[in-house]
Amino acid sequence: MTKKHIRLRMISLMEAAAVDTIIRTNPALNTLKEKLLSLKKGTYCIHRAWGVGVVKDYDEAAGKLHIQFESETAPRVMDPAFVAAKLEVLADNHIVSRHRNSPAEIQTLIDSNPEGLFAEILKASPNHTMSLLEMEATLQYLMGENYKKWLTSAKKRIGKGSVIGVPEKKTESYILHAEPVAADDEVLVAFYKTKNVKKKIELAETLLTNGTLPEEVHAKLSSLVEELATAIVESRILTAGERLRGVWVRDDLSKLAKIDIAKYQPTPNALLKEAFSVQELSEELPSQYLRRLLELVKESNPNDWQKVTLDLLKNSSGKFTQECVSFLLDNSEDKRLAETLERWLSERSLKAPIIIWVLKNRATRRYSTMLDRLMGPNLFSAIFYAIDYEATQNASQKRIALADLLIEDRELIGELLATATPEVARDLAHTLMMSQGIETLSKRSLIARFIKQFPDIQSLIATDESTQQETLIVSWESLKARQAEYQELVTKKIPENKEAIATARELGDLKENSEYKMARQDQDTLMAQKAKTESELRQARGTDFADCPTDSVGVGSIVELSSSEGKTTYTILGAWDGNPDKNILSYKTPLAKSLLGKKAGEKVKTGGQEYTVVSFKRVVDAK
Repeated sequence: MTKKHIRLRMISLMEAAAVDTIIRTNPALNTLKEKLLSLKKGTYCIHRAWGVGVVKDYDEAAGKLHIQFESETAPRVMDPAFVAAKLEVLADNHIVSRHRNSPAEIQTLIDSNPEGLFAEILKASPNHTMSLLEMEATLQYLMGENYKKWLTSAKKRIGKGSVIGVPEKKTESYILHAEPVAADDEVLVAFYKTKNVKKKIELAETLLTNGTLPEEVHAKLSSLVEELATAIVESRILTAGERLRGVWVRDDLSKLAKIDIAKYQPTPNALLKEAFSVQELSEELPSQYLRRLLELVKESNPNDWQKVTLDLLKNSSGKFTQECVSFLLDNSEDKRLAETLERWLSERSLKAPIIIWVLKNRATRRYSTMLDRLMGPNLFSAIFYAIDYEATQNASQKRIALADLLIEDRELIGELLATATPEVARDLAHTLMMSQGIETLSKRSLIARFIKQFPDIQSLIATDESTQQETLIVSWESLKARQAEYQELVTKKIPENKEAIATARELGDLKENSEYKMARQDQDTLMAQKAKTESELRQARGTDFADCPTDSVGVGSIVELSSSEGKTTYTILGAWDGNPDKNILSYKTPLAKSLLGKKAGEKVKTGGQEYTVVSFKRVVDAK
């Protein structure tokens, strides 16, 4: 026997004796004897807070273990009983131990064989299963916070025929199968297991996207279709779009199984007629069903489907805009589409999503002839209108896509101004400077593109910038009142409106639901009010009017006026302080504006009446 083997034997015996001593002192630890015996030098362990550690030494005299955790600079001196009870002691074949001892081997699995890594982890777990949370914790010990991105990619790479069963929810587990399990079989198991009807629809749908079905799966389609059809009818939580999607999946699978779809209710046509609006259906359906929705509209409206489709286009967004355009063109409605777009432009009813589509597709050969007729100053004006409308309706601070497109497309302004006169360009530049939906720095960048074609617009900048920077002078009292109104709006009125919408929706039959329509109208009003109040609060500057001038009339003056009707005294205060009953004028009113800067004896004329300033004094001095 070599000296090395003798040394290892001595260490082992010494640790065993130490363990026996510990157990004699505390018999309750007898159940942890094997765990204590496994705590040899070089053994890895895990603590929930401190992470991965390795046993460095055992101080027999003190009866303490020295464990070096990767998150700390010095070893922790720990009681073996605490270690056995609170730490997870890892076997030598545990994936984390192997990673620390042979990092290159495990890194190869991480980089190129995710299925192999899952299998290695699961082999060491009880019953070859592991919860999603446990798997994520293990992966985090292997690759840090990068595990999230890796896991998302790895799930996609584990495909059909895998030995790894990947959970859909955090309450489910990863499973290592003895033999590869076909993806279709896993879908069937999950379909019958879930109680969620929306999930059943999604799972059934994956059978359609897997191409040809294996014979054993094909034979089970009839019972699956029956269960899906029943679930769709009985569900009370599916939205109209989800129900329509489910019916289409039901019918497509029925055709695969050679089942007569005529026996099933509801039909797609019936659901279309029941829907509150086709627009809402388009917003709820995945993009792959949008063309199918338009075909259903055409089938259900044989005499006026073109008008219905154009109405859908007018209020469309995202991929549905493209689908509506393509559908009309594919059905030889080029002329009608072109004429409608021009009419909407002249009526200033082009909405942001359609404008975005026009701008992004203006150079596409299929659309260029039609869209060239739209490009010009009128479209530029429509762009600003749409941006400002969205800015006033925006209930959050999210970016405005049309404004971003205008900023990022450096050729766009030049194309839109190509046929503009200097006067029209100047008006558009002024509109740009006044826009609520474009940031100040972006305005400067955009105005530079104007100047490139119309240098005289340079003189507009200083004037408009000063207008943009104007603040609202308000009393502290009115500012607090406006802030209180805003708080009531966002904490009470808007939440109450959301509840009203939800309650009205539960009444069903949204098409004839007046409560729902009224609640949605109230929502539009409240959101516009919120945006307006936010804008005003950003501009507001509170004051006690102590800086009101003493040598002329200013904001914060009490002014005595004489006219043909006699003498009157007015107090000029902040923008939100006006009270005609008390002769308090906001400095933004015509009379107050005409009085600012005036001195005793000077005359002003407003509203057909001439006034003479008799005297004035400051509000703060009159208290």
